Amino acid sequence: MYVSGMVTFRPGRSRLYLKAHREAHEVSGAEMAELLGIARESVYRIERSERLSALWQAKYGQALKISPAAFWQPPGGIPAPTYTLASMPPGELAELIENIAAAVVRLLKRPKK
Repeated sequence: MYVSGMVTFRPGRSRLYLKAHREAHEVSGAEMAELLGIARESVYRIERSERLSALWQAKYGQALKISPAAFWQPPGGIPAPTYTLASMPPGELAELIENIAAAVVRLLKRPKK
């Protein structure tokens, strides 16, 4: 199974192209369900989802024999620019870290339901 340890930051709104890649590989929803060991309806629900864990991205990638990073662009499309944390300019990296830290603090301060 391919699971990347690299954290990637993509500015702007991104989406996963799971269904497009599945169809480009000529794999039906039923076949994908069998490959993943889940119900066909679950495949369609996952493909419509706006968020998907790295584990499920890796499972989809393994089933289609492609890198999970490929799902962030349409099949055969021009690759979207990506920036690894290691290659980010120090100022941008510091700003990203500050934003993440502020978001974590906000979450921790939220009243529990």
